Amino acid sequence: MEEEVMRSRFTFIALLSVVLLVGMFTGCDEGEKVANIGGVDPNIVTGVEIRATHILISGLIDEQRTEQITAIAVNAAGVGVPGVQIQFGIENPQSYKGNISVALVDSVTNQNGQLAATYSVVLAQDADVKITATTGQVRGEKTIQLRVRTDVGTPSVEVLKPVLTVPPGQTRNTQITATLVDENGLALPGVQLYFRTDPPTLGYVDSDTAMTDNSGRAVRTFTSIVNQYGQCDVIVSVNNDNSARTKIEVRPVAGPSKITAHAEPERIKVGNGGNAQSDVWAVVTDSTGVGVPLTTVLFEIQSDGAAPIFGSLTSSDSSITNSDGEIHTTFNSRGGYGSQWIVAKVVPSGLDGEAGADQSSRGKLNLKIGDDVVAGFDEELQARVLLTIEQLKINLGSLAFQRHLHTSTFQLIPQVNP
Repeated sequence: MEEEVMRSRFTFIALLSVVLLVGMFTGCDEGEKVANIGGVDPNIVTGVEIRATHILISGLIDEQRTEQITAIAVNAAGVGVPGVQIQFGIENPQSYKGNISVALVDSVTNQNGQLAATYSVVLAQDADVKITATTGQVRGEKTIQLRVRTDVGTPSVEVLKPVLTVPPGQTRNTQITATLVDENGLALPGVQLYFRTDPPTLGYVDSDTAMTDNSGRAVRTFTSIVNQYGQCDVIVSVNNDNSARTKIEVRPVAGPSKITAHAEPERIKVGNGGNAQSDVWAVVTDSTGVGVPLTTVLFEIQSDGAAPIFGSLTSSDSSITNSDGEIHTTFNSRGGYGSQWIVAKVVPSGLDGEAGADQSSRGKLNLKIGDDVVAGFDEELQARVLLTIEQLKINLGSLAFQRHLHTSTFQLIPQVNP
């Protein structure tokens, strides 16, 4: 009997060993096919997606237009499949529908499963053009709308910052927005606009063309040229015909003439021992009210004369004003109460990293870049804002009672003094 038991145990252990051994080999084999988990073969294309820069092309007759078309071969998991040959085409091709082509060096999809093509057309009539991308039995489609206009449209252009204050050796940029409408004032989407600057030596637009969106707008960026100053026109035209322009003044950095400060909030109530915070902003401007960048500003706390100084100011990442002449700090009361001034002072400093301050005999400070004095201003160029921190008090003599209807209990409701 004992011998049969031993034999059964031995048989069980042998079978278990075989199962584990088979499992190990099976596991190793499956480990080499991790990408196939869930029955998805990563190399089998199950779909082709087509993306177009624009699906509406609107323009005048005989106007030539081009758009980039991108096909993406994906597997069942939606992941791009590389190394796939894709054939682009146009359904029911006609000359007025244009043509599509792929560069010879881009004959298969890249590592992201993408293949780019160029669609070109000379506008001749309204049409809906169906672009196809096929690999094997899988095909994707995208419809491009062609619309021929007779109304050239009326463009307008606006600039976000009409004055750019630029330090030596640097550049500044601003957003340009062009809008195109028809004779009835309705937006004209899908129209190609042309951008240029005059003179081009003062600045440039990041692209010389842009397509209007559904609201008839096209956005571009103007950038100044290093150490070039003056007035530059940005000109927007439609098919080099109707045009509009706006002016941008590119100015060298002028010396600070004024500083202003404000806090949000200026009056705070806080509980006993609590910490109140207020954001303090200072803006440095020149004599024309334009923000002066790269100006050193120091913040400090001063007593209002009725209470000792309390609280602290956070140390900012920089004590230099930004491109708009602004600088920020945060006040923390740290349990203190009372009123006190937050003072922002302009400190003469280099605009290009090499400037210094000289004290003249007249008691003024000269701001210098290299050996050139670019501005002189009073030593006490400062602004201040009054912060008031009050303790939130509870009047225990004015307690109200609230009865809970279902429990017949009462709750004390403190009345806060205004």
